[in-house]
Amino acid sequence: MKTFLILAVMISNAFADDIIVNKNTGMDITPDFEIVNGTDEVAGEPSASVKDAYEKWKAECKDWKNEFKANNKDNIVIAMNCGAAKIDSTGVGLKMYKSLATYKIKTKVRNR
Repeated sequence: MKTFLILAVMISNAFADDIIVNKNTGMDITPDFEIVNGTDEVAGEPSASVKDAYEKWKAECKDWKNEFKANNKDNIVIAMNCGAAKIDSTGVGLKMYKSLATYKIKTKVRNR
């Protein structure tokens, strides 16, 4: 019976979440958070003027950053950047700026 219990404990431990233990202190040092990188497209409204199209992209970039800040109640945002704006022709006489925005956030992996 003892052998069965030891085997059952060993099997259940094999399927448990990985916990990293420091050899010197015996303390649990498994991280509570994970860093996640992501991208998002930021695009302004089409406009006939290049200058106006760039201003619309800047406004969209500002809105994107404000949205991230509004959702940062748990202080999860590490970095965010709208990226470099590039002009894109959308149709006859219309110009639009787009960029690839990047962000880095920390997400909770486990509770202590």
